[in-house]
Amino acid sequence: MRLIRSSLALAVAVALLRAAVVQAAPVVGTGPQPASMATERALAATHVAAGDPAAAVPLLDRLVSAAPRDPQLRLELARALIRTGQTDRAAYHLRVARGGTGLSGAERASLDGILASLEKGKRHEGWLRFAIVPESNPGQRTSASSVNIGGFDFTLNTGARAAPATGVHFAAGGALLPLIGPGLRLRIGAGIDARVFRASPQNDVTVTAQFGLRGITRRNATWEVYVSARDRRVGNAAYGRATGLHASWSQMIGQNAQLQLRADHEEWRHPGRGWQDGPRQAVSLSWAQALRPDLVVRGTIFAHRTAARAGFEAGQGTGVSVGVQRLFQGGLLVSLDLTHQRGQRDAPDPVFGVVREDRRSSLTARILHRGISLRGFAPALELGVERQKSTLTLNSFRNARVSVGFSREF
Repeated sequence: MRLIRSSLALAVAVALLRAAVVQAAPVVGTGPQPASMATERALAATHVAAGDPAAAVPLLDRLVSAAPRDPQLRLELARALIRTGQTDRAAYHLRVARGGTGLSGAERASLDGILASLEKGKRHEGWLRFAIVPESNPGQRTSASSVNIGGFDFTLNTGARAAPATGVHFAAGGALLPLIGPGLRLRIGAGIDARVFRASPQNDVTVTAQFGLRGITRRNATWEVYVSARDRRVGNAAYGRATGLHASWSQMIGQNAQLQLRADHEEWRHPGRGWQDGPRQAVSLSWAQALRPDLVVRGTIFAHRTAARAGFEAGQGTGVSVGVQRLFQGGLLVSLDLTHQRGQRDAPDPVFGVVREDRRSSLTARILHRGISLRGFAPALELGVERQKSTLTLNSFRNARVSVGFSREF
C-alpha cells in the first residue's frame, strides 16, 4: 500500500448561564432562522425544561454546527452540557461564544463567572485515544542503500532502511484535582502513550506519573507546576528514565486570543548507554487567535537543549509551528499545521567524523465531524507527511502516515 505523498459545582454555573442566555433568541448575524432550526431549538428547550438535557445535546450540537457564529446557540448548548456533567465541552463553547460578536460587556463578564465556577467544580480529568496508523517509514530510517565512512562505501542491510508498517497508537490517562484552597488545587495524574507495531523493534511505550499544583488567578489566567517521573521502552528493552520539573501559564488576551508559556526540565538516565545521560530543557511560546468563532489561527515558537555526557549526543534546536482551524457549516472541523525545526549537535559523530545537523519539516491535516460520535468517542482522520535532511545519511528520512482513530476526554 502506498500512502499519501503530500499533504492534502455546577448549580451556580447553571444559574449564571440562565441569566446569560436568552432562550430562543434569533440567530446572530444569520437572519431569520429556517423553520427546521427553530423547531429543533424549541424541542431542545423543551427537553431541558423537562429535566432531560442529554436529549437536547445532539439537537443543539447540530444547530451550532449549522450556525457556528451564533453565540446564543453556543450558550444554550453549554447550558445543556453543564447539566449533563460535560464541563470541558461546555467551557470550550463558552470561550468561543465569549470571543464572538453579539454579546454585551455584562454578558461577557457573566461568562467569565461561569468559566470560573466550572474550574472550581472540576474534580478530575481523563482522556482516551486509539488509532490505527499505517506509515511509510515509522522507524524514521534512511532510504539510502549505502553510506560512506572514511572514504569507503558500505551497503546497508534491509533492516536498516525505510520500510512501511501499520501500528496502533494508544494513549490514556487521568488526574485527580482536589481543591486545597481558593483557586488552587492539587494535580495527581498518570498516563501511558504507546505505539505498537507487528515488528517489535519499532514499539515505543512511555508511562508517566505527575504530581503538582494547578491554579487560576483573579484575572482568569491559569498556571500549573508539577514534577514528573517517566519510563520509556523502545522495542523490547528499556530506553531511559527521567524525572522532571514542568511549569506552564496561560492567559486570555482581549476577547478572542490566548497566550501560553511553557518550560520543561528533565534529567534522563539510559541503562547501558551512560553517554546519553544528562538534562534536557525545553521552552515554548504559543499564541491562538480566533478571527471568527469558526476560524482560529495559531502559532508556536520553541527551543530545546540536551546536555548529554557525550558531545555527539548533546545539542540544541529551535523551531516554529503555524496552523489554522476551520469549522464549516454542518459540523466539519478541519485543521492544518506546518512545523519546521532545526538542530545541531555539539561535537562530531565518532563514526562519520562530521557534526550532525538536522532540518525537519512536517505538515499535518486533521479532519473530524462535530456531529458524529460513537458512544461518546469522536472519530478523526489525520494525514501527515514529514521529511528530515541531515548531514548524517542515516538520519535523513521521509515518512507519510494516515491515522484513523477515536478519542474522548472526560
